[in-house]
Amino acid sequence: MKQKKSNDFVHIGSIINDVLASEKNESNEDILMVYQIWRSIVGDLIAENAVPAAFKKNLLTVHVESSVWLHQLQFLKINIIKKINAAIKKDLIKDIKFIVGQLSEWPN
Repeated sequence: MKQKKSNDFVHIGSIINDVLASEKNESNEDILMVYQIWRSIVGDLIAENAVPAAFKKNLLTVHVESSVWLHQLQFLKINIIKKINAAIKKDLIKDIKFIVGQLSEWPN
């Protein structure tokens, strides 16, 4: 069976933009989902001192209040990853990178 030939050319830039936009939208949805459950996963004390900041290719970046919190959360990292993935029923997070940085407020 022959396929119809299309005489309509599409600029490669528009294809690349479409692919990048869809990847960015998925990433934005994922970080929003993680943020929505963050407090229930880590508890109030940690949530006041550590906030999800970015997500890309299975790596969650979390901004923390200080190097003390960064060090402490390293010990809890595997447990946090397991809890997040279980809560969203998706093997989304493979690693967490904690960075001392500004804790931004997210909309509820």
